[in-house]
Amino acid sequence: MRTKKVSIRFFPILIFIIILILILIIYLITTLATKQPEKIEVEINYPFSGEGTQDNPYLIENTEDLIELSSIVNKGNTCKDIYFMLMDNIDFSSIEDYTTIANSDNLSFEGNFNGNEKSIENFNIDISNDETFYGVFGNNKGTIKNLKVISTINFEETVTKNEAYIGLVCAKNNGTIENCKVEGKIQIKINNNDSNVKIAGITAENTGNILNSSSTVEINSNTTKAGICAINSSTITNCNNTGNIQETEVNNVYTAGIVAENLGGVITSCNNSGKIVGQIVAGICANSNGNIISCQNSGVINNFLETNENISENENSNFLAGGIAGILDTATMENCRNTGEISGGEIIGGVIAKNYGTISQARNEGTISKLEKVTNKNIAVGGIAGINIEKGRIINSKNSGKINSTTSKEIYIAGICGIYEENSIIEQSENSGTIYAEGNEVIPNEDLTDKCSLCTNTGGGSASKVENGKVYLGLIYGKYQNKVQE
Repeated sequence: MRTKKVSIRFFPILIFIIILILILIIYLITTLATKQPEKIEVEINYPFSGEGTQDNPYLIENTEDLIELSSIVNKGNTCKDIYFMLMDNIDFSSIEDYTTIANSDNLSFEGNFNGNEKSIENFNIDISNDETFYGVFGNNKGTIKNLKVISTINFEETVTKNEAYIGLVCAKNNGTIENCKVEGKIQIKINNNDSNVKIAGITAENTGNILNSSSTVEINSNTTKAGICAINSSTITNCNNTGNIQETEVNNVYTAGIVAENLGGVITSCNNSGKIVGQIVAGICANSNGNIISCQNSGVINNFLETNENISENENSNFLAGGIAGILDTATMENCRNTGEISGGEIIGGVIAKNYGTISQARNEGTISKLEKVTNKNIAVGGIAGINIEKGRIINSKNSGKINSTTSKEIYIAGICGIYEENSIIEQSENSGTIYAEGNEVIPNEDLTDKCSLCTNTGGGSASKVENGKVYLGLIYGKYQNKVQE
């Protein structure tokens, strides 16, 4: 009898099943290991009067209530969609050290805080500690409105910090700040040139919205600073600064009335009337690659630093002063106006110092001049812009202010812009201001139609002969040239 051989094929199937199981196990282990746990809001029994709703908010009635709110948030509760209302002016002068609400990036306030036109006053902050967020609020992702903050942050000794965000309303805003006011003084010197320290009256950094808010805060520091916001990458609308802002030493940082550095954000309908002093300085924004629309400056803007008597000897430092902006980088400025006095040490413009973008419908009515103590630098000064860089455009703009410069190494001076770079544009612009300069050699320029288009002049230019210096004096632009050596 013959035996029939039967082939057994279940071994490949078994191996296939084992491989699938192993793949499934590896997938589950990897997924569980990398999955971030969901943030769970712990239910809180808020110890405040009210219900935390829009119609019946929790009432913040004294310092103890605000300290308790800080404790709740700093334990990890965001207060999302919870409503709070300040019921009285709160004075922290008897409290030694205030703890900021949401005082780190890992924490956030996501509720609604209505200041009810009341004030939080005299809170004391120790910025020499290990924290990085300083203000009434730290990391705001909710709404703060109708709040007034009055405080003085004054450090006589030099502070060593690698990173800090200092704003009286909040350190960082990723929510909404509306109808808030700040008063007081911030005076801090940072002993670290490579530090990331930002200071402002309202908030140090904005990625949300700031509306209808104002600052009268006096700021003195050697780091990036502004009246409303130090760093902006979102929207700031209808805000006002009247506080004086002073740079304490040459440190290549930005100083401005509204925003120190605008990173793609939009600044609209803002005004500065404070005196702004610094190395790279402006009434509205010191450095912007975002749009600036319908803003005005009436404040005094200058490069004079009391600790830097020898400004003329800083050969390797740039000194920029502009009524609206120090630098406009590939962005648009529309319908802006300067009536303030602008004095600079190198590149000075009634509206903007250095223009890489598009300026349209700009107006200057203020006096624009070089600081007299500067005598050995090349100077570019104009009623609208100090320098119009390649691809920069000045359109439909007018200067009626006086443009002045005492003697220096070389001076480029004119009613619209001092240096007009090749491949940039000036068109449909008008000068009616007077232009005056001093130098040993004067090179006049009366061009209205060759390098510029449809420009007009009803003002006049004159120069006095002195022992030293060369002057390029123009009605619209001082000198047309190739790439500016920066």
